[in-house]
Amino acid sequence: MAQVTAVQQIPCERGRFDDFSIKKSNTQDLVNLLVLPDLDVCEASLAELQDPDKRRFQYPFSTCTHGGPCFSITKALPYERPNTTMATFKRYPACETEYLNSEDRRFYSQTNSCSVCRIFLWLQIFTGKKLGKGQQGPFKKAVEALFAGRIVAVKGLGGYLLRCDATRAAVVE
Repeated sequence: MAQVTAVQQIPCERGRFDDFSIKKSNTQDLVNLLVLPDLDVCEASLAELQDPDKRRFQYPFSTCTHGGPCFSITKALPYERPNTTMATFKRYPACETEYLNSEDRRFYSQTNSCSVCRIFLWLQIFTGKKLGKGQQGPFKKAVEALFAGRIVAVKGLGGYLLRCDATRAAVVE
């Protein structure tokens, strides 16, 4: 998903490096970065979503560095989890292991999470009452509401999307 925008060569002395690390950004410096747009979920994440043996089976927030939200969840630069709407969610140890593994497609994925990370769905009606339980309950209730001619506001990491049955003129009006 990367795009090269400039190339610069700077001569330096040869050296031997014993390790590699990603360090916390210095927020005092002027940040000159591009934030990726929100991307579709990748094929590998979709496959996990369908596999009952995977930790992210039917988990609606599955992402990795190949797909998922970036732009719509960013509050400030640099694009790191504390600067996103994901900041309050702690990573489950298995997700942290993926995040730290440079061989994993979730390496340094700021949105990395799973159903154990305590990010969950619910359906709430305008009175504040919550309906639907589990990962599938809210979806089923939302579909029922749409078939009943109601408008459903879906709150995502980046804002709200309004949904309705667009074949019903009265609902659209």
